[in-house]
Amino acid sequence: MTKISETLYTLVQHSGFGYAGKPGFKQAVEMRMLTRKGQIEKVRKAGGMLFDSYAAASDAADTENYPEEVQGLYPRARGTFARFVVDGLHVYIPSRGA
Repeated sequence: MTKISETLYTLVQHSGFGYAGKPGFKQAVEMRMLTRKGQIEKVRKAGGMLFDSYAAASDAADTENYPEEVQGLYPRARGTFARFVVDGLHVYIPSRGA
C-alpha cells in the first residue's frame, strides 16, 4: 500500500471487544489512524467514516458510543461493522436511519 502524506482517522470496533473479548464493548467504537491509500479507499468503499483530525474522530467516537437513548456504563453505537479490519479491528459503519 502506498503511504500518504496526510493522516486520516476512522472508527473501528472497540479493542475491549476486538482484542480482549469483553462483551460489554461489542457494540462500542474507538478511533484508528489511517496512513495508507489502500486503507482509506477500503474504509470509504465499506461505508466507514473518515476524519481529517484526531479531535474530530474522537468526538465522533463519543457521539456514536453514547447516543441520547444510551444510559449506563457500556457504550452502544447503533451502526454495524464491516469485514474489513484496521489493526485487527472491524471498521465501523454508522447507522443511516438513526
